[in-house]
Amino acid sequence: MITFDNVGKRYPDGTVAVDGLSLEVPTGTLTVFVGPSGCGKTTSLRMINRMVEPSSGRVLVGGRDVRDEDPRILRRGIGYVIQHAGLFPHRTVIDNVATVPRLLGASRKEARATAMDVLTRVGLGKELAQRYPAQLSGGQQQRVGVARALAADPPILLMDEPFSAVDPVVRKDLQDELLRLQSVLAKTIVLVTHDIDEAIKLGDRVAVLRPGGVLAQYATPEELLTSPADDFVAGFLGVDRGVRLMSFFSSADLPLRTDPIVTRDAAELAVGDGWLLVVDDDGRPTGWRDGSADAEFLPAGKPFVPGRDPLRVVLDAAVLSPSGHAVAVDDDGRALGVISGEEVTAAVRAAHNHREAGTPSPLAMRKLR
Repeated sequence: MITFDNVGKRYPDGTVAVDGLSLEVPTGTLTVFVGPSGCGKTTSLRMINRMVEPSSGRVLVGGRDVRDEDPRILRRGIGYVIQHAGLFPHRTVIDNVATVPRLLGASRKEARATAMDVLTRVGLGKELAQRYPAQLSGGQQQRVGVARALAADPPILLMDEPFSAVDPVVRKDLQDELLRLQSVLAKTIVLVTHDIDEAIKLGDRVAVLRPGGVLAQYATPEELLTSPADDFVAGFLGVDRGVRLMSFFSSADLPLRTDPIVTRDAAELAVGDGWLLVVDDDGRPTGWRDGSADAEFLPAGKPFVPGRDPLRVVLDAAVLSPSGHAVAVDDDGRALGVISGEEVTAAVRAAHNHREAGTPSPLAMRKLR
């Protein structure tokens, strides 16, 4: 467990970076520090491994004040990942990752074996091991940075805006990879970001900091979205926090209609029957047709998998669909049914009513990753 006990950081010029921060990061969880520029996120993170010394209060790791620890020994048990990976440009990928095991006394052969194992774990194959950082994409470099931080198997991992320097598609992949790794490794992770969507997606708990390094709210993502502590938190979450909340509702029990699903031949004969989802011989969606005699076949859109994708994905699919319906498919891509955007929002309203009444809801509200 990591504990901040009334921690403050004031610089000689009088600037207050962190002011009276008190919170606990439970062992084996992923906690996110989020907030605007100048709110003390990174300063708070760096006080955990003594890259920054607190001016007041205590930072405890495993119940021990970090100021009582030798910084070098302390940091051996804490992995650190920064925005641009911070790789050594003159070393190959495998030797970058082997750096920490070598510093801890492993032989070159042992360190490289450990490095290769960790590289595989973060989704990088042997073909990249002998490349240099400049030969990798930004996303690959960040994966190497994560692998290097994990190479000594530290119980704690600190991540300072680790994915902010890559494009949105790569960023999503890296976030998903981090969640996959955490589900297996259960590290105690503290991650800094300015992106509230990233905080909501990744965090078991989220600490929202206001300018001046004051803690505004420390809660689960669900609690933040449903009960922001004040106007600052609500404003930081944004006007679309209701849409974000849909990320926590399961799509497992949505009522699906199967009557609009037809083959192409049937669709061409079904004039005046409204929107029809056309499937191929294997039952996979190929497009929509609105039932008029001269109608064109339109794209089926991106489908969702019930139970795996949250309602936010389902509503997005319905909004973008030419028919206003989202298409549900199984793991093999075969159509299971369709649901309209109106039916999705009605399901959310019903789930909210059940939640407020304290009765079981057909749509379980939980973190979906």
